[in-house]
This record gives sequence, structure tokens and C-alpha cells, in this order.
Amino acid sequence: MDNKLDCALDIIRRLPPVLVENSLASLIDLEPNLAESLLSTVDVPLKVRMCSVSGKEYLLCDYNRDGDSFRSPWSNAYEPEVFDEQLKPSAKLRELEELANEAFKTYKDFVYMWDLNCGFAATVAIKKVEYKLTSTVMLYIIRDGQCNLSLTGSLTRQELTVLNAKFDHISNLGTMVEDMENKLRSNLQDIYFGKTKDIVNELRGLHSLQETNHKLGLQKEIMLLMKERK
Repeated sequence: MDNKLDCALDIIRRLPPVLVENSLASLIDLEPNLAESLLSTVDVPLKVRMCSVSGKEYLLCDYNRDGDSFRSPWSNAYEPEVFDEQLKPSAKLRELEELANEAFKTYKDFVYMWDLNCGFAATVAIKKVEYKLTSTVMLYIIRDGQCNLSLTGSLTRQELTVLNAKFDHISNLGTMVEDMENKLRSNLQDIYFGKTKDIVNELRGLHSLQETNHKLGLQKEIMLLMKERK
């Protein structure tokens, strides 16, 4: 199983990020036993669904999924309905989840939490005051016209941080999300836009060199003609 999973992940890494959703679906069709591992490992663009109870949008991801059903953070209900109440967070954690959604609305549209034997977890796993944050940014730039341009890529960063235990979990997580966002923006600028700028500059330099060589050739021809006339 591990060898098959490694091979599947290697294929995903080699394919363009813009095709990741189709590639993931194809691999799951070929090897259904890898579905759970692939869905929890590979990041794909998130889809949005409208909560039938609150009328608010929420994101569909692996953290609020059970089979083909997804839990709304607004109503706490699975859609389509799942009758196993143990899948939902405990009453105390549900209260914290509601507070987190309100606190994080500047950064995210949702926060999902679920109970663990030694505490609770969300899109970041928490144990005491040690936080593990995994963030992914996907870039898509497509321009159609006389000059076709397609730039795609993705960045994933993971950070393990111990923050001040005097503050509550919401404050700690907010600090981590903000710091990681700034780091990813900087990395995205350097890796993709910086590299693209270097390539464009090289192309311009090559074009200028060709023009210079052409001008020098013309000058040599003129000099030879002038010598012949003398």
C-alpha cells in the first residue's frame, strides 16, 4: 500500500497543478483503496456549497467530509444527512468552533473542529500549546489572446510553533495564520513572479543581441562595398 501511495503522490507532483483534481479522481478510480489516503494528503481547489439551513456559503474539504456528505459550520448538520451524532463535535467544542468562525472570518470562511482523545483538532492539530499549521496556496494565471500565457503552481508550507500559553487558542491561531500568509505571499512573489521576470528579461536580452549582430553584419557589408568602390 505504501509503495502504491508513494507512486500515486509522485505522479501528482509531476503533473500540472491545474489538473490536480482530475488527476486525483483518475488515480482513485484506478486504485480505490488509496482514496482515503490521497484525499487527506493531496490539496485540491476547494468547492463551495450553500447551507440549506442558514443560507450561507461554506467550503467542502476533507476536514468536514464523511463519505459524500459535508458538515456545515453554520448549522452543524451534514448534507446529505448523516445520522451518526458522534461524527459531530461535542457541545463544548461546537461552541468554540462557532467562536472561531466568527474570529477567523477575516482570514477564512470557515473553521472546522473535531474531538480527539487528548483534546481537539481543526485544520491545525492542537495539543496543549503546540500548534502545527499546514498551508497551501495555488496559483493560476491564464491569458488568452494574441499571446497565450499560462502560469500555474502551488506552494505548501508546514510550521510547528509553540506560542504563549497565556493567550487563548483563537489568538494563537490568528497569529499563526497571519504570519504564514505573509510568508507564502513573499515566497510566491520570489519563486513564480520573480522567475517569470528573469525569463522575460533573458528573452529581451536575446532579442537585443540578435538585433545587434544584424546591425554589425550590415555595417561590415557597407564597409566592404565602400572598399570595393575605392
